Parts: sequence; C-alpha cells; structure tokens
Amino acid sequence: MLGDTKEIEPLIQAKQKISAILRGLVIYVQQLEAGNLSSDPDLLEPLLAISSSVRDMVTLVQDKLPSDLSTGQEIQKTLDDGGWHKFERKFVHDLRNPLGVVLGYSEILEETLEELSEEEGGIAWMDSLRENVVIFSSQLQHFNKSIDGFFPQRANLDVHRSTLIPMADSPRPLRTPAPMRPVESLLIPENQTLSEIQRAITEYQQESSRVLVIDDSQSNRDLLCSMLRREGLIGEEAASAAEALKKLEEKDYDLLLLDLVMPGVTGYDLLLQLKESPRWQHLPILMISGDSEIESAIRCIEVGAEDYLQKPFNRVLLKARISACIEKKRLADEMKAQNDRYKSLLTRILPEAVVKRLDSGEQEIADRFESTSILFSDLVGFTKLSARLSPAVLIKTLDKVFSAFDAIAEEYGVEKIKTIGDAYMAAAGLPVAREDHADVLLQMGLAMIAKLAELKEALGLPLEMRIGIHSGPVAAGIIGEKRFLYDVWGDTVNIASRLEANGQPGHVHLSEETKNALIQKEAYPLISTGGVHLKGKGLVESYLITP
Repeated sequence: MLGDTKEIEPLIQAKQKISAILRGLVIYVQQLEAGNLSSDPDLLEPLLAISSSVRDMVTLVQDKLPSDLSTGQEIQKTLDDGGWHKFERKFVHDLRNPLGVVLGYSEILEETLEELSEEEGGIAWMDSLRENVVIFSSQLQHFNKSIDGFFPQRANLDVHRSTLIPMADSPRPLRTPAPMRPVESLLIPENQTLSEIQRAITEYQQESSRVLVIDDSQSNRDLLCSMLRREGLIGEEAASAAEALKKLEEKDYDLLLLDLVMPGVTGYDLLLQLKESPRWQHLPILMISGDSEIESAIRCIEVGAEDYLQKPFNRVLLKARISACIEKKRLADEMKAQNDRYKSLLTRILPEAVVKRLDSGEQEIADRFESTSILFSDLVGFTKLSARLSPAVLIKTLDKVFSAFDAIAEEYGVEKIKTIGDAYMAAAGLPVAREDHADVLLQMGLAMIAKLAELKEALGLPLEMRIGIHSGPVAAGIIGEKRFLYDVWGDTVNIASRLEANGQPGHVHLSEETKNALIQKEAYPLISTGGVHLKGKGLVESYLITP
C-alpha cells in the first residue's frame, strides 16, 4: 500500500495544480466571450473552438486524474502492464490534443483581429481584445511547457525506450515524394456567372495542393484544415485509417498530416501500410502527436515519415514543414515527368525490353537469338513515283503508310527495326523470344499488304509492295552513341532482304526455313515458286502467299 501511495500522491498534486491553471484559463475565455465577437463569423468560429476545447481539458482532468488515494487505488486496478507510467503518458498525450487546439485557434484569433483592425483603420476594442488573446496564448504556452514537470515519473520511460502504442520494426522504404500540382492564384472578376465561378473553383481545387488530415479528434481536424485554408491549401479530413484509405483511393493528395495515436488502426500502422504500398510509398507524411517521447519520432522517421511534430505544434514550424514537403514533392514531380518523357521517347526508338535493361544499369546490349524471323518490305516503283511528287506529298504519303505499318506491328507484338527510304524492316522473336515468331510475322506481312490496298485508294496513288521473310539466327544490339539504333545482323537478315527483292508485288515471299518454323502451316495457302536464285545462295526453295 505504501508503494501505491507514493505513485498516487503525485497524481493528486498534479490534478490540483492543473485544475488551478485551467480555472485561470476559463476566466480568460470568459473575458474573450464578453467581447464583441458574435458579430463576425471569422472571430466567432475560433472563439467557440477555444471555449469547447478548454472545457474538454477541464473534463479530462476531472475524469482521469485521482482526487484522493481511494480514487487512485480504484484507477490502479484498471491499469495494464504499463502501470502508472503508461497511464501518465497517455493522459499527457490526451491533454495535449485539446491544448493544441486552443493554442492553434488562439493564434488564428490573434491574426484575424489584427487583420480586421488594420482593414478598418484601427478599432480600439479589437486591439484591446487582441492584447488579451496574446496574454491568453502566453499562459497556454507556459502551461504546455509545465505539463511534463507535473509527472516526474514519466522520465523512467526513457530508460526502457518504450512507445505509447505498439511499434514493430520495419525496413525503411524510399521516401522520395510523389508528384504535386503547381499552385497558382485564382482571380474571379465580378461580372462572372455562377457557372463560370464554379468552373474557376474547380480549376483552383485541381491546381492547389491537397492535404489530407487524419486524426480521430474532430477539433484537431478542424484546426488543421483551418490553418491549411489560411495558407491557400485545400484541407480534407479523415477520422480513421479506414476513412483515409478510402479517400486515398478516390483522390490524389500532396501531403498527409497523420495523428500517431488513434483507436483501432493506429497512425503508425497506417504509416507502415502506406510506405509498403508501391502506389503510396512516395507520398510525404508528417506525423503529429501529443506524445513527446523521442523513440516514437525515431520509429516513424525510420519507416518513412518526413517529420514528426509534437502537439501542440508550433504554427510557424508546421507551415515550414508543410511548405518544404510540398516543394520537395514538386521538384520530385518535375524529375519524374522528365524521366517519363525520356522513357517515352526512348521506347519510340528502342524496344521496351531493351529500355528496361538499360534502365537497370546494363551498359552494353548485344545478344544472339537462335530462332527469329525477319521481314523486309519495299514499295514497288516508289523511287520513280517520288520524282513526280512534291516533298510535302512524299513525306505525307510515307508517314501514312509507315504509321499504318507501325500500328500493325504493335497489334501483333512485332518489333519494328527501322525504315530505309521506302523500305520497312521488322523482326519477331527478339528481343524477347517467342515460339510463334514465323506465324506472327507472316500475319503481319499479309495485314500490311491489305492495309496498303486501302491506302492506295485513299491516297489515289499506284502503291504496291513486295515482302520477304526468312527465319533463323541473328545477332542484335545497340550501335552508336548519338542517334543510336537497335539493329540486327546476320545471314538471316541478308536472305530476308533478297527474298523481298525477288518477290512479286502484292505477295509475301517466304523461305523454306520460315515455312518450317510456322506452327500452323495448314492455315496458310502457300504456293511453291519452284525455287529462286538468291545472290550468294544459289537456288533456294521459297513460297508465295497473298491476302
């Protein structure tokens, strides 16, 4: 019993001291309420929040702290393994929630009074009331600094490096901020219609930085959203982790202000969940809490929080942290956009699989593929035709033809290698191997001939084409440092080119090797040529097919 008395008596004394301070704060609030604030909603809102939160502090002290030994012993029966140390820590955390609200709205009330007084050229009652608010705020600051001194036993917690809520270790993720939208001013002329104003508001909401405040305390959410609005930011709120996740699914946010201690899924648990998610791991998060223990801050920052601010937080520091996070996010967005543009341009030049290899750090791209198919096409007589066309018409014609071929290549998953004049080269089975390389390339060749027939009518030009396909091994890689190119080499490439040159307009000319590589040979009505003479190869068996 003696041990119980030693632990309970300091709490009784703490209740007496805090109650005396709160009685003084209540008197200040009553003086503020006696002012001429009800006429202006900008003044009334913070005053009501201050009055409500002071009452919350009074109720908390009366309900939670023991008034005598008997009450203390009854409370002791309900304690868990953390004992009085955890009880005191939780009480201080809960007390700092309404205290932070009172401090925050006091600063807002002080600023609003100063702004209104300046606008009106100086009003005596506003200036007097502002002086009272300044005194009230200084009393709050002194009270906040004194709280820990009322509970000296809390110092024992640092020995055990404990945390107020369970905080499991987790690997530290990447903390590069995600993209943000630039902030621009919004001016609405007086002569705008309601629909124009609504559209302007929508555009403003799309451009302004959006911050999600996650806290189980309504008064804390209201205060933070009010502060955010005064800074030109859009503040939205969530009362729980579940509500926050739902909002994150629906909208993009530039920053989260996350309370550490919440019922159910704690802020720390939500922080872990977001930082482990590929979608949200780069979203900047500022942790806020009434808990002053350094271990909580360390754990949160280790798993990815940008910073950790204690309630009641310093408004100037909070504004600086928010600005820094948003600016960091904006710069990261610019870098990501540039990187995306670079990758988009690169994938127009190189196969996507090759781009990924370069992105992973490979310096040299050089491979051998044993089973591929190569296609060459050439517009018959186009050299003579081009002499009769203006440069603009010539370029427009080739652009339409080759763009159509590019779309066909994408449809069949074939890699376009390059164009040379009016010749078009494509490959299947590289840079990623596939068993049906001969089938898809033959299907692409037939689709190219059919598409050219359509373009011939649309352009009003006598366009015809030969196509040659051969299958076999090739070497492939990137050559050049400027205007580099993913190209293929080998005898397979040479034979495909010669098959095209010895083909017939409107037909695909393929080799015996390509025929043997077809998976669905019976699906194609191939016609034997009886053999063709190819330079360097002599007589070789080949086949023709037309759409």
